Amino acid sequence: LTKQQKVEEGGNKFVGRGETVTFEIVTTFPSFPDPDAANNTYKIVDTPDGLNIKGVNSITIGGAALSEEEYETDEDEKSDGSTQSYEIDLTSQIGKTNANAGKTVTIEYSAVVTDEDGYSNTANATRNEINIGTGEEEGYTADITVTKYNEDRTQVLNGAEFQVYHGTKDQ
Repeated sequence: LTKQQKVEEGGNKFVGRGETVTFEIVTTFPSFPDPDAANNTYKIVDTPDGLNIKGVNSITIGGAALSEEEYETDEDEKSDGSTQSYEIDLTSQIGKTNANAGKTVTIEYSAVVTDEDGYSNTANATRNEINIGTGEEEGYTADITVTKYNEDRTQVLNGAEFQVYHGTKDQ
């Protein structure tokens, strides 16, 4: 199982409190010894710290998109309203013949950063309540202080205005 924050090309992984970030979990659908057994389960459980998960954007199995009716979600909240755990239950996709076994499962979801210090986030895939894969991701916050000086750097230019733009390493 891999889990990562989706970052636009040329972007970075620094985040700010209140910012919405998108995550992607990629794993492989497991095989079940008896796929038709009534007690089979297949779940992805995300345990964030410093995030409030807003919901699933998309789920695909073997490249085929699932509708919201084809999976279930369950969320537990902390006392501050942030997400304690977020469970995506794909048990209904096991079927009777292991038809999805070995297919790539991709889950994309959004969350809001709730902590000034960034976030940490762990996702676990479970088959019949046994962990079969873990992925972790962290995001960081930062502050910068910019002081503008005159041309010969002998005097601070109080009240000077300027703009800061996001660029790439090549700029």
